[in-house]
Amino acid sequence: MGLIPELREYPLQTFLEAGVIMTLNSDDPALFGTSIEQEFVKAAGQFSLSSEQVAGLCKNAVRAAFLAEEEKELLLAQIQQAVAA
Repeated sequence: MGLIPELREYPLQTFLEAGVIMTLNSDDPALFGTSIEQEFVKAAGQFSLSSEQVAGLCKNAVRAAFLAEEEKELLLAQIQQAVAA
C-alpha cells in the first residue's frame, strides 16, 4: 500500500485547480501491469477530467521531457490538433 490507499483519495483536481504542474506516469509498466494509456484512462474516469485537463497533463509531460525544443514544439502542436479535432 502506498501513501494514498485509494486512487479516489488522491487530490488531483485540487492540485490542478491550484495550478500545480503535474504529469501522469506509468513508472514500471511490466512490474505494475499498466501502461501510460491505462493510467490516463483511470485518472480521467476517476477524477472526471475534461479533455482540456487531459491535454494539459500531456503538454506538461512534453515540456518536462528531455527533448530538443523543436521536438517539443512538434508534439505540443500535435496535442493541440488532437484537442481541436
